[in-house]
Amino acid sequence: MTLEITPTWASDQTVRLSLCHQRRELTVHTPDELCRYVLDDASPDRLGWAAHTLGGQRPGRRRVTVGEVVFACLREWEAEQAVLDLTARAAHQAAHRGEPWRRAAKRLRAQAEQARQRQRVPTLPFQMLWSQASDPSRSDQPLTASLAAERIGYFLDGRPDTTRLRRRLGVADQDDKAGGQRRQRAVSYDTALTLCTALGVDPVEVGL
Repeated sequence: MTLEITPTWASDQTVRLSLCHQRRELTVHTPDELCRYVLDDASPDRLGWAAHTLGGQRPGRRRVTVGEVVFACLREWEAEQAVLDLTARAAHQAAHRGEPWRRAAKRLRAQAEQARQRQRVPTLPFQMLWSQASDPSRSDQPLTASLAAERIGYFLDGRPDTTRLRRRLGVADQDDKAGGQRRQRAVSYDTALTLCTALGVDPVEVGL
Protein backbone atom coordinates (compact mmCIF):
# COMPACT_ATOMS: atom_id res chain seq x y z
CA MET A 1 0.00 0.00 0.00
CA THR A 2 1.35 3.42 -0.99
CA LEU A 3 -0.03 6.73 0.22
CA GLU A 4 0.39 9.60 -2.24
CA ILE A 5 -0.25 13.19 -1.07
CA THR A 6 0.00 16.56 -2.78
CA PRO A 7 -0.68 19.30 -0.19
CA THR A 8 -3.50 21.68 -1.08
CA TRP A 9 -1.13 24.64 -0.78
CA ALA A 10 1.22 23.12 -3.39
CA SER A 11 -1.04 23.81 -6.34
CA ASP A 12 1.81 23.48 -8.83
CA GLN A 13 2.66 19.99 -7.49
CA THR A 14 6.27 20.91 -6.73
CA VAL A 15 5.76 19.32 -3.30
CA ARG A 16 4.71 15.67 -3.01
CA LEU A 17 4.75 13.03 -0.28
CA SER A 18 4.78 9.30 -0.91
CA LEU A 19 4.64 6.72 1.88
CA CYS A 20 5.08 3.01 1.15
CA HIS A 21 3.92 0.85 4.06
CA GLN A 22 5.55 -2.29 2.69
CA ARG A 23 9.01 -0.72 2.38
CA ARG A 24 8.43 1.45 5.46
CA GLU A 25 9.60 4.45 3.50
CA LEU A 26 8.54 8.09 3.26
CA THR A 27 9.67 10.12 0.24
CA VAL A 28 9.34 13.91 0.27
CA HIS A 29 9.79 15.93 -2.92
CA THR A 30 10.27 19.71 -2.50
CA PRO A 31 11.58 22.37 -4.91
CA ASP A 32 15.01 22.19 -3.25
CA GLU A 33 15.58 18.52 -2.50
CA LEU A 34 14.42 14.94 -2.55
CA CYS A 35 14.59 13.16 0.80
CA ARG A 36 13.78 9.54 1.58
CA TYR A 37 13.16 8.41 5.17
CA VAL A 38 13.49 4.67 5.82
CA LEU A 39 12.62 2.76 9.00
CA ASP A 40 15.54 0.44 9.82
CA ASP A 41 15.46 -2.54 12.18
CA ALA A 42 18.58 -4.41 11.07
CA SER A 43 20.02 -4.28 14.60
CA PRO A 44 19.14 -2.80 18.01
CA ASP A 45 21.63 0.04 17.50
CA ARG A 46 20.06 0.95 14.16
CA LEU A 47 16.40 0.65 15.17
CA GLY A 48 14.76 3.86 14.00
CA TRP A 49 14.55 6.15 11.00
CA ALA A 50 17.32 7.21 8.64
CA ALA A 51 17.20 10.01 6.08
CA HIS A 52 18.71 9.67 2.62
CA THR A 53 18.88 13.18 1.12
CA LEU A 54 19.71 14.02 -2.49
CA GLY A 55 20.83 17.62 -2.96
CA GLY A 56 19.77 20.42 -0.64
CA GLN A 57 21.77 21.60 2.34
CA ARG A 58 22.35 18.20 3.98
CA PRO A 59 22.97 15.54 1.31
CA GLY A 60 23.84 11.98 2.31
CA ARG A 61 22.55 9.48 4.89
CA ARG A 62 21.97 10.31 8.55
CA ARG A 63 20.06 8.98 11.52
CA VAL A 64 17.00 11.05 12.44
CA THR A 65 14.40 11.04 15.20
CA VAL A 66 10.76 10.14 14.75
CA GLY A 67 10.01 13.81 15.34
CA GLU A 68 12.05 14.85 12.32
CA VAL A 69 10.20 12.37 10.09
CA VAL A 70 6.84 13.64 11.37
CA PHE A 71 8.06 17.20 10.74
CA ALA A 72 8.91 16.20 7.17
CA CYS A 73 5.25 15.25 6.66
CA LEU A 74 4.53 19.00 6.45
CA ARG A 75 1.46 18.84 8.73
CA GLU A 76 -0.27 16.29 6.47
CA TRP A 77 -2.25 14.27 9.03
CA GLU A 78 -2.48 11.03 7.05
CA ALA A 79 1.26 10.93 6.48
CA GLU A 80 2.00 11.75 10.13
CA GLN A 81 -0.27 8.97 11.37
CA ALA A 82 1.24 6.48 8.93
CA VAL A 83 4.75 7.31 10.19
CA LEU A 84 3.65 6.96 13.83
CA ASP A 85 1.85 3.68 13.11
CA LEU A 86 4.88 2.20 11.37
CA THR A 87 7.07 3.33 14.25
CA ALA A 88 4.76 1.81 16.87
CA ARG A 89 4.67 -1.50 14.99
CA ALA A 90 8.46 -1.62 14.72
CA ALA A 91 8.85 -0.88 18.43
CA HIS A 92 6.29 -3.55 19.35
CA GLN A 93 8.07 -6.19 17.27
CA ALA A 94 11.47 -5.22 18.65
CA ALA A 95 10.29 -5.40 22.26
CA HIS A 96 9.60 -9.12 21.82
CA ARG A 97 13.13 -9.95 20.65
CA GLY A 98 14.72 -9.72 24.09
CA GLU A 99 17.59 -7.53 25.26
CA PRO A 100 19.03 -5.23 23.96
CA TRP A 101 16.07 -4.91 21.57
CA ARG A 102 13.76 -3.94 24.45
CA ARG A 103 15.95 -0.93 25.27
CA ALA A 104 15.97 0.12 21.61
CA ALA A 105 12.17 -0.25 21.48
CA LYS A 106 11.79 1.92 24.58
CA ARG A 107 13.95 4.61 22.99
CA LEU A 108 11.91 4.51 19.79
CA ARG A 109 8.61 4.76 21.70
CA ALA A 110 9.95 7.78 23.60
CA GLN A 111 10.81 9.49 20.32
CA ALA A 112 7.32 8.78 18.98
CA GLU A 113 5.70 10.26 22.10
CA GLN A 114 7.79 13.42 21.77
CA ALA A 115 6.79 13.64 18.11
CA ARG A 116 3.09 13.55 19.05
CA GLN A 117 3.62 16.53 21.35
CA ARG A 118 5.56 18.57 18.79
CA GLN A 119 4.81 22.25 18.38
CA ARG A 120 7.08 23.05 15.43
CA VAL A 121 5.38 24.07 12.20
CA PRO A 122 7.38 23.96 8.93
CA THR A 123 7.77 27.23 7.05
CA LEU A 124 7.74 25.59 3.60
CA PRO A 125 3.93 25.85 3.20
CA PHE A 126 4.08 29.56 4.03
CA GLN A 127 6.91 30.08 1.55
CA MET A 128 4.87 28.43 -1.21
CA LEU A 129 1.74 30.42 -0.31
CA TRP A 130 3.74 33.65 -0.19
CA SER A 131 5.21 32.92 -3.61
CA GLN A 132 1.74 32.34 -5.04
CA ALA A 133 0.10 35.37 -3.36
CA SER A 134 2.87 37.83 -4.29
CA ASP A 135 3.21 36.67 -7.91
CA PRO A 136 1.99 39.45 -10.28
CA SER A 137 1.21 36.87 -12.95
CA ARG A 138 -1.37 35.22 -10.69
CA SER A 139 -3.31 38.30 -9.64
CA ASP A 140 -3.98 41.89 -10.65
CA GLN A 141 -3.40 42.84 -7.00
CA PRO A 142 -0.55 40.68 -5.70
CA LEU A 143 0.11 40.67 -1.98
CA THR A 144 3.00 42.93 -0.96
CA ALA A 145 5.34 42.38 1.96
CA SER A 146 4.31 45.77 3.37
CA LEU A 147 0.63 44.86 3.44
CA ALA A 148 1.30 41.41 4.92
CA ALA A 149 3.45 42.96 7.67
CA GLU A 150 0.79 45.57 8.43
CA ARG A 151 -1.86 42.88 8.85
CA ILE A 152 0.00 41.33 11.77
CA GLY A 153 1.43 44.47 13.35
CA TYR A 154 5.05 44.02 12.29
CA PHE A 155 6.40 47.58 12.39
CA LEU A 156 9.83 49.15 12.81
CA ASP A 157 10.26 52.91 13.24
CA GLY A 158 6.66 53.43 12.16
CA ARG A 159 7.01 51.45 8.93
CA PRO A 160 6.02 47.87 8.06
CA ASP A 161 8.85 45.58 9.12
CA THR A 162 9.12 43.51 5.95
CA THR A 163 12.51 42.09 6.96
CA ARG A 164 11.01 40.49 10.08
CA LEU A 165 8.16 39.10 8.01
CA ARG A 166 10.48 37.58 5.41
CA ARG A 167 12.62 36.00 8.10
CA ARG A 168 9.59 34.43 9.77
CA LEU A 169 8.49 33.06 6.40
CA GLY A 170 11.94 31.60 5.86
CA VAL A 171 12.57 33.51 2.62
CA ALA A 172 15.31 35.77 4.03
CA ASP A 173 18.56 34.94 5.81
CA GLN A 174 19.19 35.68 9.46
CA ASP A 175 22.24 35.35 11.70
CA ASP A 176 22.68 32.09 13.58
CA LYS A 177 24.51 31.36 16.83
CA ALA A 178 27.58 30.10 14.96
CA GLY A 179 28.04 33.45 13.23
CA GLY A 180 26.72 32.25 9.90
CA GLN A 181 23.50 32.74 7.98
CA ARG A 182 20.45 30.50 7.89
CA ARG A 183 16.81 30.52 6.91
CA GLN A 184 14.06 29.60 9.32
CA ARG A 185 12.72 26.10 8.69
CA ALA A 186 10.16 26.07 11.49
CA VAL A 187 8.07 28.39 13.64
CA SER A 188 5.94 27.97 16.74
CA TYR A 189 2.23 27.20 16.45
CA ASP A 190 1.30 30.76 17.48
CA THR A 191 3.66 32.28 14.92
CA ALA A 192 2.20 29.98 12.28
CA LEU A 193 -1.27 31.34 13.03
CA THR A 194 0.12 34.86 12.72
CA LEU A 195 1.61 34.06 9.32
CA CYS A 196 -1.76 32.69 8.18
CA THR A 197 -3.26 36.09 8.98
CA ALA A 198 -0.44 37.85 7.12
CA LEU A 199 -1.05 35.76 4.01
CA GLY A 200 -4.84 35.75 4.32
CA VAL A 201 -5.18 31.95 4.39
CA ASP A 202 -7.23 29.61 6.53
CA PRO A 203 -5.04 27.83 9.12
CA VAL A 204 -6.67 24.55 8.10
CA GLU A 205 -4.98 24.93 4.71
CA VAL A 206 -1.58 24.38 6.33
CA GLY A 207 -2.68 21.71 8.78
CA LEU A 208 -3.21 23.89 11.88
